[in-house]
Amino acid sequence: MALFFKKNKRKESLKEDVTNLWTLIKTSGNKRFISDIYNEKTITPHEEMTECRRLYDTNGLVVSAVQTMRDFIIGDEIGVETEDNATKRFFDKFFIDSNFKHSLKIAIENMIITGNGYIELDNPASPTKFYPIMRSEFIWLDMDTKGNLIRYIQEIPGSQLGLKVKHFNIKYVYGTKRAVKGIEIPADKLIHLPYGLSRVEGYGRSPLASVISDGKILREIERALALVARYKAINKKILSFEDASDSKILAIQRYFSNLEDFENPIINEKVELADLTPQQVNLQSLTSYVDYLKRKITSALAPEFVIHGDAPNYATAQAQQRAFIIRINSIREMIEPTLTKILRRIAIKHKLDPLIKFKFGEFNFELREEKTKRILDMYNSGLITLNEARKELGLEQVEGADVFSWETKPSTNEEA
Repeated sequence: MALFFKKNKRKESLKEDVTNLWTLIKTSGNKRFISDIYNEKTITPHEEMTECRRLYDTNGLVVSAVQTMRDFIIGDEIGVETEDNATKRFFDKFFIDSNFKHSLKIAIENMIITGNGYIELDNPASPTKFYPIMRSEFIWLDMDTKGNLIRYIQEIPGSQLGLKVKHFNIKYVYGTKRAVKGIEIPADKLIHLPYGLSRVEGYGRSPLASVISDGKILREIERALALVARYKAINKKILSFEDASDSKILAIQRYFSNLEDFENPIINEKVELADLTPQQVNLQSLTSYVDYLKRKITSALAPEFVIHGDAPNYATAQAQQRAFIIRINSIREMIEPTLTKILRRIAIKHKLDPLIKFKFGEFNFELREEKTKRILDMYNSGLITLNEARKELGLEQVEGADVFSWETKPSTNEEA
């Protein structure tokens, strides 16, 4: 794309033209990108998941937002709800030894990025090991005509030695079928954690799916700014035609727009050639678009003040935090029944509490100093014993310390 204007056109008017956001994007972008943004074709769930993964892989703020959301969902330490101490001790150890904790962390991260997280079980009846599926966009759901899951298909791009790769025809979008090359995974060997609702039954949908186009626009703007920083000039030329009418300039514009990449133009006109300099472009206005797009993309996941380091007032921060916690609890409620069902099988096999529930960790916003002060205040107020205070601070229990602060105070002379 090139900029055209009459030779006698004023510089002020030229500046108004090139400060337009889309003008600068077009001068540094390509026709495929512009066509994609304008046409906005409907993409399939797996194409959508792939684009969400690309957005995560190329945007540091998205990485920060995803990992913040993941850590909020998991909390400080996972566990089980039970009144049986033996059951609690067993699962505290089991979560580490079985790789459950690590697998859950990766599955929830994938769930946020692509809308679908998966954990593979070694034994569906009573698993002893858990394995995360690292690229959830390669998992396909094979459903019957009634919408019931038959099996999972893990797509294998290319060929890998040692894997018995087969070809499958899977029912997919709008009654069509999709040929997939991969391996079959029985339906009961995967734990599926979906986020939201996809237009294809069974799949989840990432919140990032709604900002895919914004991510593409942001990448093109940042490329344009990178070119300016590298070459100290806009990487395009200004063609100035002498005594050309508006209709003729429009015809020339169309001619240039239809040129393919690396195709040389042929101009049978008197023309002057000049560089488009940064002074002719209001780059300051462009940075505001960058900031807007970054906030729009990350606001789909976490509060802006967490990701962008804003300094909100107390009331604003508290309101955003409360809304975010409600959202996190809602996601937890979607995940908990699936995990509880698996853990109850394990508890029954080991003759432990069969009514346990999976429990996410607490939200811990305290610094070490804040927690220490709060615990000491509670002990000095007589609300907890010395050993309870030591336990909260991560200290060992000591003999004779199961007493309250008022029980340790020395007696007065009158009492003596």
